[in-house]
Amino acid sequence: FEIHCWNEEAEWIALAERFGQRREDPWPYGVIVDGEVTEAFAEMVLSQPRPADQAVTRKLTPFFNLFLDANFQSCHYGTELYVIGEGESF
Repeated sequence: FEIHCWNEEAEWIALAERFGQRREDPWPYGVIVDGEVTEAFAEMVLSQPRPADQAVTRKLTPFFNLFLDANFQSCHYGTELYVIGEGESF
């Protein structure tokens, strides 16, 4: 998995780091955490309540971007989902 969080999202960065490690990246505005998709990781992602912070975006997940592999992307707090099958691209 790969999770992108903005620098000020310390709570969500810490949660992501419980399941993976920070990756060095030149993105100055945020943090990228990556790791293996495990049963515990999947349970954590699926058990997250809808974020209370709805002021700017109607967030469905606490993570700005979540990539599970080359075929699944949850972007902009879950408001955009991309599933790419073999031979397809979006």
